Amino acid sequence: MSRPFVVGQYNQYMGCTDRMDEDVSKYRIGICGKTWWWSLFTWLIDVVTHNAWVLTKCTGADLPQM
Repeated sequence: MSRPFVVGQYNQYMGCTDRMDEDVSKYRIGICGKTWWWSLFTWLIDVVTHNAWVLTKCTGADLPQM
């Protein structure tokens, strides 16, 4: 029985998602807010920072993460 194409695509690119989750949790912004949108806002900043680091690494720059 062959696996569906979508499952193969998911498995191929899942490593990047795991890496992002690990990095975002490691370098999370530590400010707590009382409004519902604050945690979403800080998560977005964390993800944008991680994506900027990944794009910088793709250009060949030797930039440490932290």
